[in-house]
Amino acid sequence: MDLNIREIAFSPSKTNILSLFTSGTSGNIVLSDTGGGEKRTLYTSPLREWLLSYPTETDAVISTKPSGFAYGFAYKLNIKTGGISKIIGNIPGLTILPARDLAYILVGRGNESVSLSAFKTSDTQTPLQTLNTIPEKCVWS
Repeated sequence: MDLNIREIAFSPSKTNILSLFTSGTSGNIVLSDTGGGEKRTLYTSPLREWLLSYPTETDAVISTKPSGFAYGFAYKLNIKTGGISKIIGNIPGLTILPARDLAYILVGRGNESVSLSAFKTSDTQTPLQTLNTIPEKCVWS
């Protein structure tokens, strides 16, 4: 049993697991099947604290853990290539909730106050809606 697992997320089909392992001074995001075999490191970072979500079979979302004292970032992680692309960033206290198809994302921010904005993932500059709550209270249907 590996005790260095910090975070896990299951694929929508429940056939794969995305895990965050820590090793020395790095965080490694690893893909494996649900039996623990066929492990493949997708992404390695000097950051050791990531939150993982796995909304589609082809893409996961990794985000920095929220802090009211630091700016947060969220990235789309391509499961096939391991490539990442920024979704949104430079947000104090960033928390996120991606839709199941990754077309939309709920973005929470907070340091002195809390707000939630809904965005199209393709346009994170123009919010569709803003409320005074947090993404963790919401679900996509």
